[in-house]
Amino acid sequence: MYINSVIESCDRLYPNEYSLKEKYIWCDELSAMLLQEYNKQYERIRIDADKDGTYLLPEGVTFEMIDRVFDGRHMIEKQDFRSFGVVYLSGLHSRIALPDRHRGNPYIDVVYLKKHMPIRDIRIENADVILVYAPNKEKSNVFYIKYLPFKKGDVLSFTVRLTSGEVICDNVAVLDINMPDIAGEKYIKQYMNDDAMSMWYEVTVNEGAFSEAVTKVANAILISSPETHGIDIMRHVLDKTVCDAPYDSMYIDYVNAKICFFQRDYESYNQHMTIFNGRLAAYQAWLKERSPMGDDGKMKNWW
Repeated sequence: MYINSVIESCDRLYPNEYSLKEKYIWCDELSAMLLQEYNKQYERIRIDADKDGTYLLPEGVTFEMIDRVFDGRHMIEKQDFRSFGVVYLSGLHSRIALPDRHRGNPYIDVVYLKKHMPIRDIRIENADVILVYAPNKEKSNVFYIKYLPFKKGDVLSFTVRLTSGEVICDNVAVLDINMPDIAGEKYIKQYMNDDAMSMWYEVTVNEGAFSEAVTKVANAILISSPETHGIDIMRHVLDKTVCDAPYDSMYIDYVNAKICFFQRDYESYNQHMTIFNGRLAAYQAWLKERSPMGDDGKMKNWW
């Protein structure tokens, strides 16, 4: 189920004054809890040793998230770190150090618990942006933006405020992100009078994304601040619930319980939490039934 579908269901059941951002936070709370405690997901990354023999952990990965380390074919589980001399060096850039065994591998593989990424509800008003629609020219269907809150794969909506009215360019898919080249720098300097190229990004989008807006400006292949009254950008939230049907309805119970709690309707709050806890227990039992074999079925700490 999409998160926006969860919120629409909750608003129909309990009309409320709470913002979309607050409801996204409540959905994030539940998603984070499910990923941390029930439906754990892991990622694996290979890290090369630095000159001092330590290994720099990826940004955002803490010692608490590490599950195990592979030193070549040798697996070291977290409960064995002290026995094998694995040391965690905390600080601005967290590192781990392994004892020198004169091994041939200059790298290790770290398996760590994947964290829930909060919902990115991005809305920018009067963005520093240049939209380009120039078929068969040096640039076609790109936009230049100062600072970049978007990622490859995002779907955006642009509201272009013109003298003749608003034009909405919807379902604009982010296909690629690069630094501006010579043509891009020309547009930025010409239309934005900005030489800070390190702060600008070139974003490629799907064909025809801005064609409707361009037709509203006579003989224009660019839509920029001199020709408009402002451009607003919104990212479409397409995030889904961590669990699938029929367990995804627990999100509706959880958000409804939050609404009732803050409205001081404690009787309804208790009812929703009772239903939520029942569905959560059913989801936990379903995961346990389909979990892989336990520790008895694998070899540990071998060379």
